[in-house]
Amino acid sequence: MRWLEACVWPDQADRFDRLRRAIRIAQADPVRILAGDGKGGFPVITPFPGTFGASDALLLDMDGDGRRDVVVASLVTDRVSVLRRIGD
Repeated sequence: MRWLEACVWPDQADRFDRLRRAIRIAQADPVRILAGDGKGGFPVITPFPGTFGASDALLLDMDGDGRRDVVVASLVTDRVSVLRRIGD
């Protein structure tokens, strides 16, 4: 998260404070990935760990088991998370 804080000019304390508040809000309410039922409905919401600050997501078979995995990149944490066997 330091790289994101480094984007704020040093003399703009109000923007720095606003960014820190936004980060706390995002940490308290993480990204949720929902699989639709094809009829416009969704099942019960399931939050997935490791998806804070998600900026991109891909569906692909990372481990060769024939089932799609969800790969999530986070610009905030500078991490990539692999959620195995939930992409189907």
